[in-house]
Amino acid sequence: MKTRLVAPTLLPYVLVLLASTLISCNSMVPYTGGDTPFAKDLANIVQTLEANHPDPYSQIGRQEFIDLAISTENLYDDRDATMQYFAMRSLLAKLGDSHTSLAMSGEMQKTLRVFPLAFSRFAGHYYLGAIDNAYSAHLGEEISSLNGYSMQEVETALSVLVSHDNEAWLQQSLPNLMNLPSALVFTNLAKPGEPLYIETREGSCLSLQSVPIENLNKDKLVTLQPKTYPVTFPNREPYRYLRMGKNTLFIQYNSCSNDPDYPIWQFISEVTTIIRTEKSDTLLLDLRFNGGGNSALLEPFIKEIASIQKEQPLTLFTLIGGGTFSSALMNAVQCKQRTLCTLVGDDTGGSVNHFGEVKTQLLENSGNTLYYSSKHFVMDKKTKGSLQPDILVEQTLGDYLNGIDSVVATLL
Repeated sequence: MKTRLVAPTLLPYVLVLLASTLISCNSMVPYTGGDTPFAKDLANIVQTLEANHPDPYSQIGRQEFIDLAISTENLYDDRDATMQYFAMRSLLAKLGDSHTSLAMSGEMQKTLRVFPLAFSRFAGHYYLGAIDNAYSAHLGEEISSLNGYSMQEVETALSVLVSHDNEAWLQQSLPNLMNLPSALVFTNLAKPGEPLYIETREGSCLSLQSVPIENLNKDKLVTLQPKTYPVTFPNREPYRYLRMGKNTLFIQYNSCSNDPDYPIWQFISEVTTIIRTEKSDTLLLDLRFNGGGNSALLEPFIKEIASIQKEQPLTLFTLIGGGTFSSALMNAVQCKQRTLCTLVGDDTGGSVNHFGEVKTQLLENSGNTLYYSSKHFVMDKKTKGSLQPDILVEQTLGDYLNGIDSVVATLL
């Protein structure tokens, strides 16, 4: 009797392969959205990111993001332009990239309403940093709640509007949203047209009505001011140096940019000459207020400091904080990697490994501008999130009011 050899069926494997192929193809189907202006702007965002961002879906799956885009279109297509702006901004925040965000159009900014106050954050607490003159007696009071919500609840609610890849940048950004009625309405912290109710730790209960931003009279706002500003308070110069004591030099680098009237190469030459000729033994490099620019500009200085440290005793303290972002963050990491350096201050707003080198895309229907990353920077594979200080020092409100730079005072 002959035995008939039967080839094992390939059908199950073919079906699995076909299903896998369909899933893969479906995940790359271009998102086109609907035909309304809002839907077209959403499609523009998705298509721009997928064509230009190095890895837009590093923190969220593509299908999940597309589903959110569809949901956003369905929920906000018939809402006003401001709510649509915050809806798009909230969608972008899901990507977890501090450099990829949405800027409001100039025309829309003119239509905004604001509450006549500003929030200041010191050492994890919120204070009335500016307020209408009618409430001047409450200036500097610590805020305990907004509209009955604790400040922790307010932070959690507003966090959906902030593109961030670490907690420090989130905390740096939140105060700018707290006086915007539209942001509070979008996040269900307020109802349209209602006043802002504020409770403070001192027991005060305040009620403020919003005003059109064009009618906001800044002359009627009182601002929290120190008795005298410390000499290390940032000014408009991109970089400067100060002698602080016999052998201590303070360098403040406020912007990773070049001043044509005082080229950075000239600045670097002057500073390094002073260090060598005057035998400076302590150097404070302040990057706390630097939001970025071109990281390459400071690299020759960092290289020079590394060389000087081999020639003579020189202690380098690099000051960092929530405002240290993008290229300035990269310079701080380079200081740590290439010199004998102690980091002092607070966690940086920029992440050690991050997306950056920002490009822009105008959303023609709304006039808003999409900012998106075009490059991925890996500074240290072992580090996640912010660059953390070796010595943690937070600026306190008490020191600020007394004209004391808490970080510098700790070192000198």
